[in-house]
Amino acid sequence: MGCFLTGDTITKQITTDDGMYVALNNQLYMDDDGTIYLCPRNQEFDGYTIPRVFSWLAGGHFQWDLRCCREHDLNCKYHEEIVVKLSLQQLKNKFFLYELDGQMMCVDIPKEFLAVRKVSFNDTNSKFKRMMKATSNIKPWRVNLMRFGVNFNVGWLFTGKEQIYLDLIYETVL
Repeated sequence: MGCFLTGDTITKQITTDDGMYVALNNQLYMDDDGTIYLCPRNQEFDGYTIPRVFSWLAGGHFQWDLRCCREHDLNCKYHEEIVVKLSLQQLKNKFFLYELDGQMMCVDIPKEFLAVRKVSFNDTNSKFKRMMKATSNIKPWRVNLMRFGVNFNVGWLFTGKEQIYLDLIYETVL
C-alpha cells in the first residue's frame, strides 16, 4: 500500500472568504508501485471540494488529511503530475528528505530529479483513493464515497490548459 513520506500539510489562508489556501511545505507520496509524487510548497488548493448538500455525509473541506486533496487539486488543475526520479533511499542519502521534531520534511528537490507527466481523469481519481486509503483518519466507507464523488468533477473539463514548469514550482503559486 502507498504511503506519505512527509508529515501533515502546513497551510496559510490566501483569500478572505472560506476559499483558497497555500501549502507552506513540500509533500511526498510514494504510491503502491514505488513511484514518488511531489506537491511543492506554494501550491494553492481549496481542500476537499464537497457540495454543501453532501457535506453532512462526506465531511467538510478541511476535515480530512489535506495531503490527499493537494495532489488531487494539482492533478486536476494541470492534468499533470510531478514525479520524483529518485528512490526513497536516494532522497534520504541526498538529504532531500529528513526528520525534524518527529515529522518527515522535504526540502526543495532540484528539477533534474523531477519529471512532469500527463495524467488522466481516471488515474487522478484512482490515485486520490489510494492516498485516502494511506491515511489513518478516513474510514473505508468514506474513501469509497469520496472516490465515487470525484467521478462527477465537471471542473476537469475546464482545466488543464496550463502547464507545470519545473523552473518555477517553488517560486510561484501553483
